[in-house]
Amino acid sequence: MIFMVAFAVSLIPQSTQISPAKPPDYYWQHVEPNEPVPSNAITGGIILEADSNDPGLNVFVARKKIKGLNRVGKLYDPVKTGKWLSFFLIDGAEQALANESLEVLVSSVPDLMRWMPTSGGVIPRKAVYFSNDAGTRRYICRGIMKGTPEKALVVVPGEATIDLGWCQTFWYTRGIHMEYQVLVKLEGDDTC
Repeated sequence: MIFMVAFAVSLIPQSTQISPAKPPDYYWQHVEPNEPVPSNAITGGIILEADSNDPGLNVFVARKKIKGLNRVGKLYDPVKTGKWLSFFLIDGAEQALANESLEVLVSSVPDLMRWMPTSGGVIPRKAVYFSNDAGTRRYICRGIMKGTPEKALVVVPGEATIDLGWCQTFWYTRGIHMEYQVLVKLEGDDTC
């Protein structure tokens, strides 16, 4: 018996190397208040001042568990604003959350994600979903409103489901007209 064990062990190659696992193309990264936002964080857009040469304020795609469900929201660039401020849809209204931990969507492969316009209630095949709570996929979308008096561009993150058939943003219930877009992957699977 001892001979058989020694023989079996001797058949295992001495220089077996395990290659490191490839990181996912896109994933959610936990960040705490006052930590830097990862340089590869996905932006939902840029808010531009109407009368300014300023390059604008980055708005990052964020996610947080609220009342037991994952919700998508936005995090204003803390370097530019000097504070940690995010906004999420809570009880049907946009609510600010200051100094709370959350997750930001990051990319390990540049240029594999883009925003695609939606029309006729159709969610694109490669739409990225951020949650599968209660068996319902919730996709990342945004509303873009142009030409407001104080801002040249306003970005409002939201979520879309097959049931809804459109992007429901913070301001949807206010009846404000926006151009809606869904985040899609150009390659790979659609899970984040």
